[in-house]
Amino acid sequence: MENKYDAWSRGFIRLALLINRHFEGFVDAYIGPSFIKEEVEQESSVEPPALLAEAERLLDTLPSAGYANRRTEYLKRQMLAIRLICAKLCGQSFSYSEEVATCFNIKPERVAEQVFENALTELDELVPGKGSLVERLEERKKWLTIPPARLMEVSTFACEEVRKRSAQFLDLPEGETLEIVEVKNEPWNAYNWYLGNYKSLIEINTDLPVQATYISRLVCHEAYPGHHIEHALKEQKLFREKGYLENSIMLINTPECVISEGIGNTAERIVFDGDELFEWQVSEIFPRCGIVGGNATEEARIARAQGDLNWVRGNVAFMIHEDGASDAEAVAYLKRYSLRNEDEARKALSFIKSPLWRPYIFTYLVGEPLLRVITQGEQRQPVFRKLLGEQIYPDLCLEWATQGVPAD
Repeated sequence: MENKYDAWSRGFIRLALLINRHFEGFVDAYIGPSFIKEEVEQESSVEPPALLAEAERLLDTLPSAGYANRRTEYLKRQMLAIRLICAKLCGQSFSYSEEVATCFNIKPERVAEQVFENALTELDELVPGKGSLVERLEERKKWLTIPPARLMEVSTFACEEVRKRSAQFLDLPEGETLEIVEVKNEPWNAYNWYLGNYKSLIEINTDLPVQATYISRLVCHEAYPGHHIEHALKEQKLFREKGYLENSIMLINTPECVISEGIGNTAERIVFDGDELFEWQVSEIFPRCGIVGGNATEEARIARAQGDLNWVRGNVAFMIHEDGASDAEAVAYLKRYSLRNEDEARKALSFIKSPLWRPYIFTYLVGEPLLRVITQGEQRQPVFRKLLGEQIYPDLCLEWATQGVPAD
């Protein structure tokens, strides 16, 4: 078993597992050979300066590892992120922009507040009811809330539907399966824990009410054809078939996360064609939630108008981590421009301030538009298949956006 994998890739896995001792959560999942993990567990503590030196060594020796060009370029960007993380563990300081850019192979930017103002003006015209826009949106949230007793039933139904749709254009690995459970007291809304052997555990955080219009996005993002299927196909095609050891480990705050979250946020549009999604929500999800009424055209317009408000969280991340804004200022900004109530704003802030997740918000904000450009028209599903089963990094997506996606 030990001779099956080359020294460089074993060193990569070993370094990541050692970093996780100092930066818990950095390793999101490990499904590789047990002997590497056992060797690391038997080692005495390795201090950050030694981790940084090993990251430098791996970067320096990567070109001579003998890998194909795509694999080398993918690993180079992963290693640049890992080196920065090791440097931070050593006490080195970086600007927030530099941290995000290096971790994710992207350029984070603030969005002009006029974009939010325009979206709010449009929403004011679209959201029905009486009272201010904030009051109408609060009433709308109550109307759309899935009764807690029905959440698992509705989630399971939606998951079965998107699995069926995904299987129409994907060869799902034999034996793939998942479980959905409810949790509380987490900074995120939902999470896919990939367990290996084509299995996942999906947790839905019920700290806040879950809305009927969100459930299809949730199951597409976390399950089919999002995280669960991405991890399963990469396990099958890259780790098992090609022997790419680096694809037996999933690392937080590296460029792979931009692609993964882009896949998750794009997944809903891949299995539902255009406004078909909103027709399905109104006809199939709303009744199962006990929601009376609803108009697919109206829901589509409101969803599009709300889309620009996602970027409010990026501005808040800059406010907190570059400008030194207080929690109160950040909460007020979230409430003003993204129309969150107090509880929702504080939940969003807890994610942005988390030591593990502090740069991560930009994986969602940049990942989705990055992949949207290359998953258009009749080619959206074939290109999506490539994203699910190949080593992809943000720079490569930018290249494909201008030069076209190569055929299989």
